[in-house]
Amino acid sequence: MSEYSGSEKMVLTKSEPIRIEFELTNYCNASCEFCPRFNIADYGFMELEQFSAMIAKIRDIRQGLSVFQHNPSLGFPHVVFGGYGEALLHKDFPEFISIAKVNYLPTELITNGALLTLENCKRLVTSGLDKLSISLHTLDSKVNEQIMNRADTKETVRSALEFLDDFPIGVEIWRVGRLDGGRYDLNEDADAFKRFLSPFKKEIPVLGPTPAWNRGGQYQSTFYPKVRDSEEVRCHTLNYSLSVSFNGDLVLCCCDFSLKSVKLAENWDFDFATIQKKVEYCQQNPPQICQECGKPKDTYYVQFIR
Repeated sequence: MSEYSGSEKMVLTKSEPIRIEFELTNYCNASCEFCPRFNIADYGFMELEQFSAMIAKIRDIRQGLSVFQHNPSLGFPHVVFGGYGEALLHKDFPEFISIAKVNYLPTELITNGALLTLENCKRLVTSGLDKLSISLHTLDSKVNEQIMNRADTKETVRSALEFLDDFPIGVEIWRVGRLDGGRYDLNEDADAFKRFLSPFKKEIPVLGPTPAWNRGGQYQSTFYPKVRDSEEVRCHTLNYSLSVSFNGDLVLCCCDFSLKSVKLAENWDFDFATIQKKVEYCQQNPPQICQECGKPKDTYYVQFIR
């Protein structure tokens, strides 16, 4: 996946999708303490045929996007496989990636790492995946088990990194802090990650730990103030991303996969002009989930739009 050089930045305030997150499934093999899966009402797996039709729509509109016209080499919008489930639980995950890739859309898959078996790693390589983001919150196995409410994934992740080291898939490690505000020993943990990653040729960024945020008020977390990413745009996440649930509902943002409190579209019935108007309305008239949301100030979208 191309990275932005910063040489030609633009100012973009209208709603356009830089990132589209697809929830291949909302089943998961972990119960991370900061993930509001307890609010999920129905479960399932995304249908490949419907996804393919959606990608065709994205392909048709992308030429008209300001973010695409400004720097076509970045291939906006980026397709991310995530949501509130474990993407690798979907038996057809390589096919989803391949469909996006044949339509020249950069791809990223988010995983907790537990299913990064050799076979699945081979499938990721052959699918053409651009970037793999792995949640590995600490190398302290006991603490990681407490956070994820499952067996530690460190050794599985290590084996996966050994295999992927010879292939051009970008890898990133994500870390989130404890919901209760407990912190790791940052110096000790940073040193541990350096040792853990030192055998690999590939440069692997380690992000965080980011303190847990309240996911639109679904958790009692006071680490962050109410959202205000910029003077022009209240919430960059809402403005520059789309979040598609496994059943084809377009939910408000990545905080709303569980509650589905605001649906911008339903059952794969996507009209992007209408969606854009709804997003802009929600920016000016924030629904309850937005009014209660406290999250980190945007550092991702701002690199492309300002």
